[in-house]
Amino acid sequence: MRKGYNPSKACEEALKRVINTHNGNPDFQIGYIAMRKDGEVGAACIKWNFDHLITKNGGTTLKNIKGLI
Repeated sequence: MRKGYNPSKACEEALKRVINTHNGNPDFQIGYIAMRKDGEVGAACIKWNFDHLITKNGGTTLKNIKGLI
């Protein structure tokens, strides 16, 4: 996010480095969740799906993120 990315894009960029390090097909899962100071939340994962809950202003939402590969 320090490069100006929103939280989702920042998570994706970090995971792309992991994927590249493992020749494009890691045999494990990583999921990242990031939050900016203003409260914007984003997430990304390497494979499959990644479910997480976001609670904000008294309401909770289930988010499902699809893997990058």
